[in-house]
Formats: sequence, C-alpha cells, structure tokens
Amino acid sequence: ILIADGHHRFKTSTCYKKEIENCSCCTQTSSAPVSSAYKYVLTYICSMVDPGLLILPTHRVLKTNPDIQTRINKHFVLSCWNGKKAPGLVICQDNEFKTMTLKPAYKKYADLPQVTILEKFLLHDVKPEDIVYTKDISEAVKLAAQTYNGITFLLEAPSMKSVYDTSKSNHVMPRKSTYFYPKIPAGITIYKLD
Repeated sequence: ILIADGHHRFKTSTCYKKEIENCSCCTQTSSAPVSSAYKYVLTYICSMVDPGLLILPTHRVLKTNPDIQTRINKHFVLSCWNGKKAPGLVICQDNEFKTMTLKPAYKKYADLPQVTILEKFLLHDVKPEDIVYTKDISEAVKLAAQTYNGITFLLEAPSMKSVYDTSKSNHVMPRKSTYFYPKIPAGITIYKLD
C-alpha cells in the first residue's frame, strides 16, 4: 500500500497507538475495559491506475522575500511564457509569467517532481505562514498581485509515477504536493478515545 495522501494522519495515528499501548490504562491489571479502536484508522484505498483518479497541482503564493529572488537567479534560467505550450514550472511576478528551468549546473535534479525542485532550491526554509497553497491558478495570481505583493509559483500536476517513485525511494514529497480528485465525502466524524 502506497500512502499518497494522508501520511501525516497515518503517522499521528501510529504514534497515538504506541502511546496508548505504553500507557498503564491498557494493561491487563486495569479494571476498566479497553476499547481497541485506537488500533485502527479510517482509510480510503483505490487503485493507482484508476482512470477516474486525478492528481491536480497545488500552486504556491509567496509573500515578498528578498532571498528568493537571489535563489531564483542562482539556480534558474527564466524565459517568457506565451501561455500556449506546456509550461513546466512557472513564476508569476508583477503580472509577468516566466518559465523556470534549472541551470546546467543543477541538471541532475531536472527529473525530480517540480514541487520537489521548488522546495529544494527555493522554499526549504520559508516559514509556512509565508506561503499560501491553492489549486486555483486565478486565485494564486490574484493573491500574489493584490494581497501579498509577492510571487506565485505555478506547477504542473505531478504524475502518479513520480508520486510512486518518490515513495519507493523512501522519500516524502514536500507539503501540499498533491491534490487528489475526486475527494471522498468528508464531514465531522467522532472517534471515541476512551
């Protein structure tokens, strides 16, 4: 089983299970009955090759950060994007759209997912509160221009193969790398913790 979405939830559930099992409340000497619900977590499982499963990109809006421009100039070549061909990784700054291509010195990283490249070279130490994540391109561009006076990074969706390959190599994709669609119905659930 490949956990493509929800690995943080899974890790938290696993830690909670260990915590309960190491708690004196779960020992056989305790007089209160112990529910075994803590051993389980609700999951949704589907085939990676299901034709109805889509991965959508999650774009990043970054508040103004002077270090980012220096990093962009160091690692990337920027070219005007005409909006017609598949762009790859795109930066929108001051309402100008440009493709970002790694410089030749960094070409060994070119096959990594775009979101991993972005994290590795630009966003690795940016505070989470300085990044807004959105799946909507229009919203991303508007937020950068009107609200944050910042930069938008527009990404293509990662392929299922790149998600799989990242997992098989024992790596975790950066935060908000994927937006799986369709979303399963969600709502309030109650998990009895006693």
